[in-house]
Amino acid sequence: SEPLLMEPLPDLDGRNVLELLRVQFMLSSVLEQVIEEHLLETRDTAETALEFCPLILLEPLASALSKALRVSTEAVVTLVDALTVSNNTIDSRSIWFHPLVRTRTKKGDAVMPAFLPLLSANVYRDVDYWLAKFGLPLKRRGRLFEQQLADSLRLAAQDSEMRDHVVVRNSVELTSEEGSSSEEIDLVLLLDDLVVVGEAKCMKLPVTPVERKNYLETLRGAAAQATRKAAWAERNLSSVAQVLDVAVDRLSELVQPVVISNHSPGVGCELEVPVVDLRLITNYLARPYNSVAIYSSTGYTESKGSSFYNTPEEMARNFKGYIEAPPPLETHRALLKPELVQLPLRSTEQVLFLAYSMDHSIMT
Repeated sequence: SEPLLMEPLPDLDGRNVLELLRVQFMLSSVLEQVIEEHLLETRDTAETALEFCPLILLEPLASALSKALRVSTEAVVTLVDALTVSNNTIDSRSIWFHPLVRTRTKKGDAVMPAFLPLLSANVYRDVDYWLAKFGLPLKRRGRLFEQQLADSLRLAAQDSEMRDHVVVRNSVELTSEEGSSSEEIDLVLLLDDLVVVGEAKCMKLPVTPVERKNYLETLRGAAAQATRKAAWAERNLSSVAQVLDVAVDRLSELVQPVVISNHSPGVGCELEVPVVDLRLITNYLARPYNSVAIYSSTGYTESKGSSFYNTPEEMARNFKGYIEAPPPLETHRALLKPELVQLPLRSTEQVLFLAYSMDHSIMT
């Protein structure tokens, strides 16, 4: 979505979504400092500090943000206005996306920030909201995601020792030799002799129960598409070989379908085909080994484990196992500690739910 984030928007006086997000992040930094100073002055707890509602004068705020963003103060006011809650539409009443309240003081116009929406902002959710609000549709984002997927794999392959055994093609239309059928395929990836057919899906990050349901339904549909296209590719290997620019006898008869999502929810789901995200499939080429980040007071270091493969043949043979049980996901599953927790109720009825926590002692 990066090109869309920088696209000038007529409804925002030519400003863009990236600038809007930068204003939001800068305001969150200001609030963190405000909380810290408030705690020092009042000796309140962090909880009571969140109830503190400071007024920030608009003129000095716009001047400071103008210097930081290197834009005019008028442009900053436009961006601040977009982040201000209003009654214009139902969406604009949401304080999670419009975390500022405009008011007036004796010293001039001011804004009152809502702490939690600014300090706990979900970047992916904010991007989805603002792109949709300003009419930048998911269809355009989908095409950009397909290109980003292919570019990331090509870059990873260039830096890999297996570069001579990897071919990447994206957004291709394949036609059978006799011309009786065709398929549009988002990604065709060759790993030594293994052909991988990828169905790319660019979706909004699911947050509500309805969104999660629709998100999984979309992934199920993508899995069915990937299965159909992989079966077509197996029947038409000569057409696949042509687009990959390799000899057909180099290709394995089995084609591996996979769904690639722009978000991590759904990775590891038991669908018809494996689901991965952009980072997982790219890391199979860019970082072909298990690793653990070890944090300390001086930062963190990476502890490398076993390699996913050492030869082109292993790269092809081990790919299916990698996408069916991604190592980072399996590491988290191993650390999960289930526990039955009783819901505190005033009635005598007992309600238990299953809670999970991360048991990091396993790694020590």
